[in-house]
Amino acid sequence: MSNLITVVLLSLLALCSAHSWLDCVKDVGSGLNTGDADCRGYPRGYPGRLPGVDVDTTMTYRIQPRIMGQNPPICKSNQQNSNQYTSRFYMTQARAGETLRMRWTPNGHQRGAGQNPLTYTIHWTGVAGTQLTNRLQLNDTNKLAGPFPFDATCYCDNCAGNPCYGSFTIPANTKTGVYSFIWYWIFNRDASSGGEEYTTCFDVAVTGTNNPAPPPATSARTSNARTSAGRTSMAITDDNTAVDTDAQVFTEPTVQPTGNNTEVDKLTAGVGSNNVAMGLVLFVLLAVSLF
Repeated sequence: MSNLITVVLLSLLALCSAHSWLDCVKDVGSGLNTGDADCRGYPRGYPGRLPGVDVDTTMTYRIQPRIMGQNPPICKSNQQNSNQYTSRFYMTQARAGETLRMRWTPNGHQRGAGQNPLTYTIHWTGVAGTQLTNRLQLNDTNKLAGPFPFDATCYCDNCAGNPCYGSFTIPANTKTGVYSFIWYWIFNRDASSGGEEYTTCFDVAVTGTNNPAPPPATSARTSNARTSAGRTSMAITDDNTAVDTDAQVFTEPTVQPTGNNTEVDKLTAGVGSNNVAMGLVLFVLLAVSLF
């Protein structure tokens, strides 16, 4: 019995010492209990929740402003560059206008557990290839999203190891490039001993728009000049370039053969006979007048 109590106490201590970080930047699953199979992009330096890996030590970055000073680095040492990824735990890709669903575990820091986890925000520079580096740079000017309650969307009100979720949207006018972001959680449970804030740094490679607009239609102004038979009409594009439209070609109508014993053949034959008779009459009259 005593051994069981010891194990429970050690587990509780581990949960108290553990804090929160992003496990996934782009969770594509549904519901409130997704895992690694639903992740399509990770934070910098993420080692995964694998056997023998101390993910808590690797990912936890506790900022204590009254101990560390007011302007410490905003990213942990293993999260300070955009190349700190692996083939398994890779950088997120997204399109401008896309909403990303993030995931983290609360590790006991929930209101249902009697704590006050406060809020988190998302920050960036908005310029590809640049990043925020120090705590005092975080302000409303570079705040992309938030503040949001830390535990507003979680698997349950007091479940340390089950996930919580939050989301933010890449602005629709974001140009193609790699952008750096900071998940900034203000906890302040130990404010009297120096404050308590946590960050996770990550990148998103923006590859284009989420809902690309159709290409503009090329309008053509057809010239007013009528064209003669067999000639192609011209069009003038918006850049004043004349092009062949080949859309309307004016040609002389062609009479098709109608075959034998048709009304058209009869009319044609009658006209020919009358012309011959009239010619003979005129010849006779001309001969009489001469003699």
